[in-house]
Amino acid sequence: MIALSTLTTRRSITALETESNSLPTLGQTVFWTLRERQMPADAVQAAFEAHGLGGQAPAVVRAKTALRRALGQQGGDLVKKTRDDALDAAYALVDVPVDAATGAAAPRTRFQASINKLTEAVVCSDPAEEASLQQATQTLRGVLLAPDLSRALRGLVALAQGTPLRPSGGVYFVPRPAAEIVGKMRAIVAELQPDGGYVSAFGVVDTLQARVDMGRHAHAGLLEELAGLAADLDALRGAGETVRASTLQRRLALYGQLRAKASLYTDLLTYNLDDVHAGIDRLAASVGDLLGVSPATPAALPAVPAVPATVDGPVGLEQDQLCGETLLP
Repeated sequence: MIALSTLTTRRSITALETESNSLPTLGQTVFWTLRERQMPADAVQAAFEAHGLGGQAPAVVRAKTALRRALGQQGGDLVKKTRDDALDAAYALVDVPVDAATGAAAPRTRFQASINKLTEAVVCSDPAEEASLQQATQTLRGVLLAPDLSRALRGLVALAQGTPLRPSGGVYFVPRPAAEIVGKMRAIVAELQPDGGYVSAFGVVDTLQARVDMGRHAHAGLLEELAGLAADLDALRGAGETVRASTLQRRLALYGQLRAKASLYTDLLTYNLDDVHAGIDRLAASVGDLLGVSPATPAALPAVPAVPATVDGPVGLEQDQLCGETLLP
């Protein structure tokens, strides 16, 4: 009965999606639900490549991440340890039993484990656990989990010039010109998680109120991106070292991408984003000063190489937490 009810609900949602996207729209409201599954990394890569998005596929799982996940399967609390050897990532698996009489916690370390980032050899303080932990770590290097896929989907939202509709993320507005990318997101998830994972994309009907609402969300998202870029530039200038020209040129490329995104939203939503453009101009002028180029002559700025869209970003509460998962940073 539960499965039938879930299927009926999903069909109803699909019908609403189809109806909303058949009308004149500004874009789509996008969110997703992923099931916690181990997906072979080569199958995930192949799914992204099949849709021309191989460069946006999730990265290979790092050795220390695989060890952390292997330890997480053991239960208990995981504590990262500080090691003198920079090549090692070390963790302690800690049990925290609570005394029923006093209510006091009595933490005890079950065992400690470390992994060499170069050789990927696992060393465990409990010899009986070492071989199985090494095997589990190696196995987990070859699979991807729902958080990995979700992170890649957020990268595709960024590629599509999307903007979050709530501060914690999880629900996004993607402009109409990027509808093809949304379609590819849906196809990828359907292929990798046919047992219940899905991407929903409801059309945002083009009305005056929708333009105002989406404009406010876009404005807030752009200002947040602008603040992050300003903090990044301040950190570069405050590092006390000479900044390479190529580093500054990459920053100019990022500013150019943000400017293009702001222009897209200005045109699509007829929403005033002059303060965003002014903030970008200030950042570009600061970089121009560092490069020794007058900000009054933008044409004199050195050529800026294209910067690929990043799949990394702030990890907040994501939509796929509806299936009980917690995203890892």
